[in-house]
Amino acid sequence: MFAQPWLCPPAVGVVFNGRVCTSSASELGVKGTLCGTDHEVCIQGPVPEHSMCVLFDLMPSDHDPCLLQWTSESACFVFANSPERTLIELCAGMGGIGCGAQQCGFKVIGQVDSNGLSAQHLFRARLSSLVLQADITKDSTAKALLQHHPARVGLVTSGFNCQPVSQQGDQHGMSDVRIQSFWGTLRTAYLLCPGGLLLECTPGVGLSHDLKSVLMDFCRCMDWTLHELVFDLADQWPCRRSRWWAACLPSVDVPCLSSWPSDVSCHRVDQLVSAWPWWSSDEEEQLLLTELESQTYLGTFDEPNRMLNVCGPCPTFLHSYANATSGCPCGCRSHGFRLERLQAGGLRGVLVFGRGGQPRFLHPREVMFLLGFPADTPVDSELRASLCLLGQSASPLQALWMISFCGAALFGDDWDVVPGRLACFKERLCFEKFHLWPVPEAWQAQEVTIYNVTGAAFSFRKNLGLVTIEHFLKASRIMLDWGGEIPVVGWTCSSACSCIDSG
Repeated sequence: MFAQPWLCPPAVGVVFNGRVCTSSASELGVKGTLCGTDHEVCIQGPVPEHSMCVLFDLMPSDHDPCLLQWTSESACFVFANSPERTLIELCAGMGGIGCGAQQCGFKVIGQVDSNGLSAQHLFRARLSSLVLQADITKDSTAKALLQHHPARVGLVTSGFNCQPVSQQGDQHGMSDVRIQSFWGTLRTAYLLCPGGLLLECTPGVGLSHDLKSVLMDFCRCMDWTLHELVFDLADQWPCRRSRWWAACLPSVDVPCLSSWPSDVSCHRVDQLVSAWPWWSSDEEEQLLLTELESQTYLGTFDEPNRMLNVCGPCPTFLHSYANATSGCPCGCRSHGFRLERLQAGGLRGVLVFGRGGQPRFLHPREVMFLLGFPADTPVDSELRASLCLLGQSASPLQALWMISFCGAALFGDDWDVVPGRLACFKERLCFEKFHLWPVPEAWQAQEVTIYNVTGAAFSFRKNLGLVTIEHFLKASRIMLDWGGEIPVVGWTCSSACSCIDSG
C-alpha cells in the first residue's frame, strides 16, 4: 500500500503547504479541515472563514502541529467554486497538449518543465504567458503558478516520464527515480485544485497495477472519476503513436469517452507528403548520418525497413531519434546507448533521402507535421535538439480529442462537434505544409508575379533556390523614389505556389 504524498499533513518543524476547507473562527484562529481527509487544523493568520483555500509556508506550532502560524513568507489563495476555462501544462516538453488545448478554446496560462531544453523551446513558442523551468515535486512551483494567476484553473495536464513503465525503457516501475514526475503531478494538481486533471503517457501505465492503484486513490481524494483511453495517432494521421490518456473529472454530466474514428484518407504518409523538402545546406548537413551512425544504422543494425516506407504510417518517433549513438541534447544521457542495450532492444529510427541522394534523418518540421504540430512551431538551430523533444511529445491531434472530452465534462461543450474540429485542424496542418515546405519544385527557376494594392502586376524571374519576401523587397528598393513604399498584397507563380518563403 503506497502512501498519499499529495496530502502532507502538518508536522512539527516542517513548513506546511496544503489545501484547507475553512469553517468558523475561534479564539485560536480559523478552523479548517485538510481537504481529502478528516484532519483538523487551526490557522492563525488572514484566512477567510467558510472557504476553500490553499496555504503556503505556514509554520506548525512546536506544541501542537495542528496549530498553523502565519510567517512573512506565508500566502493564501482562495478558490471560487467554478473553474475558469484555463489550462496549466506540467511536464510540458514541446507543449503538444497546450497546442491541442488552444484548438478547443482553452487559454494556456502556465507551462512547466524541469528540463532546460524544453523550457527554452516553450519560451520561444510563446504558447503561455508563463513558462517555468521548475521542479513539480516542490510546492514552490504550485505557489509560483498561483502567484501568476490566482484563480481556480479549469484543467491541469501532464505528460509525466514514461521510462519507468515504457516497453522501450528500463521498466523499473515505482522504484525508478523518474516516477517522481508522476508524484509531483498529483501533488501539484492537489494544491491547484483544478476542475480536472488530464494525464498522457505510454500504454504501459494502463497495465501498471501500482500506478493505477495510486491514481484511483487520488481520484477518490479529489472526488473525481477516472476515464481511460488508449488510442493510436495512426488511425487519424500517418504516424504511429499509441498513447494512454486518463481524464480525472467530476462524476456528473460526463459524456461517454470513445476513441476517435479511422480516417482512411490519412493512413499513409504518401497521402499527405508527395515529396520530401529540400532544406538549406546547413540543415541538410546536420541531418546526414555521421560515420558512426552510417555503420550502426546501415551496417551493424541494418533493417529492411530502415528507409521510411511512405505506403503506410510512419513508425513511432522515440526520444532517442537521431541521437542514439551520441549523448542526448536534453542532457538525460552523456553518451550513446551501449551496444548490449541495442542488441537487446534494437535500434529504432527511419531515414529518408536528402537533396544529394544520401540517407538522412527527418527534419524537425517534417516530424512536427507527422505528429500534428502547426508549421509555426519554433525549431532549435540545433535540429537534433528539437528531434529529441519531439520524440517524447504528446500529439496536438490526440490532445485535441481528449481536451474536447474534458471541455464537454467541465463546461458543457458539444461533444458531437469534435470530429469536425479535428478535421479543420488537420486541414490547417496540410495547408501550412503546402505553403511553407521548400519542396524540390521551389528550387527551380520560375516566373513570379506580385500585385500591389492597385492591382498592378509586377513579374520577375526567380533563379534557382528560394526567394524570400525580404529578399524581394530589398532588391526593389532601388526602384523607389525617396520615401516610397511597396505595399504587397499577394503573389502568384507559374508552378508551385510554395516557391516564395513568406518568412
